[in-house]
Amino acid sequence: PKYIYLLAHACGTKTTVQTVVQPNLNREEILNTITSRHVDENTAGVETTRAALQAVLSLISTNHDVCLTLFRCYLPYGVVAMGLIKWIDCRMPSIQTMLDITNSMNVVLPSFLRLLAEIARLHSHQRGRVLELLIKNFSISPDTELEATQRVAYVKHMLSGMLYLVRIGYAIPVLSYFQGRIPLLDMWLIRYFLHKLLSMIHPPFSDLFVTTLAAIVLDPK
Repeated sequence: PKYIYLLAHACGTKTTVQTVVQPNLNREEILNTITSRHVDENTAGVETTRAALQAVLSLISTNHDVCLTLFRCYLPYGVVAMGLIKWIDCRMPSIQTMLDITNSMNVVLPSFLRLLAEIARLHSHQRGRVLELLIKNFSISPDTELEATQRVAYVKHMLSGMLYLVRIGYAIPVLSYFQGRIPLLDMWLIRYFLHKLLSMIHPPFSDLFVTTLAAIVLDPK
């Protein structure tokens, strides 16, 4: 992950470099200097980027509107979006185990989902990655200390992310995943998903969309 962080950081950072000419250095000294600086800068870059992302997480923990404000001008760059997807992927498992569960559910998780929604809106080729992340973190860990109401809220948040993908045109992969999960889902969750889905879609529909949706609605469960 550190290379993705570095690449995203490099694309999202503007640095002014002053060139200094030192004509008395020989070739070997120049190569040694370049090599040592390359190693130092890469190491420092990883630590700097990690510290910056931790600072962002601290800001998000107090105000979920700040995440889009911080990243909005950089999100159009695909590599920055990829770096943020990777960062969120690394942070998502901690949502269910944070000491301040209320804050993580009401502030941090919505912030992550808003970032993912904006990335999916801007980069159609990364919608699959966003869905993979949502699917990966859809299930609640058996070790979590979330209460019953918090578990419901968590699942609804994740479903809202998937439904947004449907809204912007990435419908079939979402419906196909949900169709395969029906045997494992509670009835309230199926009804909730269908209610939200049917309230936001409108014709025309493709044949594949109709077929996939019908398979969900007509499922024996």
